[in-house]
Amino acid sequence: MTQDDNEKLLIERIASQEETAFEELVGIYKKRVINFIYRFVYSIEDAQDLAQDVFVKIWNAASSFKGRSKVSTWIYAISANLAINHKRKKRLVTTSLDSVTITEHGAITREVASPSNQQPDSILEEKTMKSDILRSIDKLAPNQKTALILSHYENRSYKEIAEIMKTSVSSIESLLFRAKQNLKKLLKNIK
Repeated sequence: MTQDDNEKLLIERIASQEETAFEELVGIYKKRVINFIYRFVYSIEDAQDLAQDVFVKIWNAASSFKGRSKVSTWIYAISANLAINHKRKKRLVTTSLDSVTITEHGAITREVASPSNQQPDSILEEKTMKSDILRSIDKLAPNQKTALILSHYENRSYKEIAEIMKTSVSSIESLLFRAKQNLKKLLKNIK
């Protein structure tokens, strides 16, 4: 039995209101969902709140899951929709997402660069570059941003991204091409 088959069984058990199955699914996806949403909203508190909303939606909609896609695809689609809707309602100031890490136990930690490895000017330059990239990604159209995050940060295949975004693989290729072109233009204007 594959991982997706096991997860589909979890969804069936959740549809029957089985709390242990729900806890198991949350254990599998909590960190991934929070990290994914964080890349949209740049606020760990908002990401955690939205992740809770994702899991509430899963609990309430488990009986409507038809199994035509992977469970992970379904969860990422719910997560992306909630994050995009949240972003539309509330424009947030961006901060570096590379400095925040969520441990496997759900604890939030901040990574600090080792002073022995880098000089202050190179640390500042790297932070500035990351900040410029994040601000530029944030300016992309929501569908381009979603495709880019799923591809670059979540390492999803074009086929998976197409399923999550309910479009074709060729549309994803086009979205990613346009996203990269737009990023180049945005970053060129910064320098």
